[in-house]
Amino acid sequence: MTPTNAIDWMRTKNSNESWKITNISKVESYGYDLSVSWKFSDFETKVLYSSNYKNFDIPEDKELKYIENYPKNSLSLILFLPKIFGIESSITNIYKVYTKTQPKEFLLTSVSLSKTISNIKFSFSIENLFNVKYEEIPSIQQPPFGMFLQIAYR
Repeated sequence: MTPTNAIDWMRTKNSNESWKITNISKVESYGYDLSVSWKFSDFETKVLYSSNYKNFDIPEDKELKYIENYPKNSLSLILFLPKIFGIESSITNIYKVYTKTQPKEFLLTSVSLSKTISNIKFSFSIENLFNVKYEEIPSIQQPPFGMFLQIAYR
């Protein structure tokens, strides 16, 4: 796929000049996704893998601010545990490798629990369980450890 007219901030590499909005005439993007899932007894596991490659038609002395940063590789492992007392639970691990952010690679772990009682579903989740410091957009720190409670009526 080759989108045209992508827009990003551009400047000369290793300079202090201001970023300028620029129309990038050619961006080549390639990639693939793989997904495998299996069930063993009361356990269910999903593995997802994604690989991306992008090529930008820009002068060699220039750099782009945002679109040059993308996840080159992403590997997810989701484990659905057996129900205990009617509580559904899962553990998700996501390993990502980015092109420009700091750190370039990181592992995020999340845990979720949910139980439905009558028409009400209670869900509790912990995201970024190990409080990993990471960026998905250059220079923008992503949320730290967080706990969430959701109550939904059906």
